[in-house]
Amino acid sequence: MPLACYLANTAWQASNYFGWRRFRKASQNLAETQRDYLLQLLQRHRDTEYGQKYGFASIRSPRAFQERLPITDYSAYEVAVRKIRRGAENILTIDPVSRLEPTSGTTSGTRLIPYSSTLRDEFQRGISPWIYNLYDHYPSLKGGSAYWAVSPHQQSLSEVGDIIPIGFAEDAEYLGGVEKWLVQQIMAVPAQVGGILDMDTFRYTVLRFLLARGDLRLISVWNPSYLYLLLEPLRDWWPLLLADLRNGGISFPQPPPDSLAKMLSTLALPQKRRADELAALDVANGDGWCEQIWPELTLISCWGDAWAAQTLPVLQSLFPSVVIQPKGLLATEAFVTFPLISENQLLGHVLSPKSHFFEFEDLQGGELQLAHELEIGKNYAVIVTTGGGLYRYRLNDRVEVCGYYRQLPLLKFLGKVAGVSDLFGEKLGEDHLRRIIASAFKIYVIDESAFYFIAAEEREGGVGYTLFYSGDLNGQAYQLAEHVEAELGSNFHYRHCRNLGQLLSFRVHQVSARAEDNYLRYKANGAHLTTVKRRLLETGKPTADWIQILN
Repeated sequence: MPLACYLANTAWQASNYFGWRRFRKASQNLAETQRDYLLQLLQRHRDTEYGQKYGFASIRSPRAFQERLPITDYSAYEVAVRKIRRGAENILTIDPVSRLEPTSGTTSGTRLIPYSSTLRDEFQRGISPWIYNLYDHYPSLKGGSAYWAVSPHQQSLSEVGDIIPIGFAEDAEYLGGVEKWLVQQIMAVPAQVGGILDMDTFRYTVLRFLLARGDLRLISVWNPSYLYLLLEPLRDWWPLLLADLRNGGISFPQPPPDSLAKMLSTLALPQKRRADELAALDVANGDGWCEQIWPELTLISCWGDAWAAQTLPVLQSLFPSVVIQPKGLLATEAFVTFPLISENQLLGHVLSPKSHFFEFEDLQGGELQLAHELEIGKNYAVIVTTGGGLYRYRLNDRVEVCGYYRQLPLLKFLGKVAGVSDLFGEKLGEDHLRRIIASAFKIYVIDESAFYFIAAEEREGGVGYTLFYSGDLNGQAYQLAEHVEAELGSNFHYRHCRNLGQLLSFRVHQVSARAEDNYLRYKANGAHLTTVKRRLLETGKPTADWIQILN
């Protein structure tokens, strides 16, 4: 198995060599690279419904493009997406849409992002230099298997009349051609595990396959809390997992459909020698016990900025000798940055110049800048134009320019723009919350004129969102919380974070009549109270002090 992994990893790195070369060339002339990308994209899609509406054929420069097209959010594409999911073509792109990939919405529950071969190629232009650079500086990664957790497992979102499939069957579909096949050869966990919807069964099955791989070298996940929560029940399940490893098969906590259970059980071969090795370990006490299980693990790739950074020390205590590399800025809609290693250290997260056309809105002055015009130390909001059919689309992500690699800016992810809370990947939007709360207040006859707001709150057992309300709840706090929680479940990634245990359930807490005044004084922090901007959703770090502050 290690030899097969080495050959597949080596071939995968080699297949990314030309992507690395193209990235290096683009890094020497960013303005020209971005201009050429945009004009080629517009000419390619000029005969689409969207291209004809905005006259793509006559646009000859990035500035003309900015003057002709408005900045958009997902609401600008909802009608187009409805047509696409019913099979309409040439709406946003000339390329056929192969999938609609779900992601969370800031103004609605779930958005469906059109995914074409061109968008896949654009993601590949960011993945290729990242993987080549990573394997070049950590060659030991090529000697073993890897665990990649990219897209959350989900229930079907398809509706009657849909023609276009929704969601990817497996993470490797983000790649294409030979890259997809090579990645499948090194995966420690079969792609079919993603079809398990029960969380305990999913965790158990992933751990069952991971324990079988003493050659595990690389783990790539999104939020570090995902990996921590995945490993949390490992000690409790240890005897049963070792018995399964020794005898073959899987003791599913909740059996999945028969066909899936049979397929996975067939893949879970007996490994007596590996089971004996693990049985000899002391995993009961101390930090670093996970390193005993996977002694060859070299690198963990995960989010490391904004709120995700809070979990990194916990992860590092489990793997004290393993390199934890913060991921770049990637979204379902676009590939923005990737971690770049230079002279054996992380230089920063560099813009992927050949992935999409980028614009940046100065968060201080509001001016729009092109990628080659950014200034070190400034904060910007990211706007993208992609081959998937999103044009001048706000990602709602904030970045800081920390430096440059050649002509490419190095960008640090700071979090979501105002009005979006994203601690674990839930992407909770203020506009979406406002509609949910307004509807709930009408249903339960709650006075909308009272003072209230929502914030992430540290509680016993974790973090959850709380509605702080100063009026009379008519004894319906629990019912109101249950209603809002159910509505928030329409947010694809919020539901996933809840299922994983990253977020506690929504709750409602009644505060005193003094709460509004105390809130304003706290927010003003010594300034005049009229300067305070009230928000329905407080998007700062979670705190356990809101009740004390308000009362």
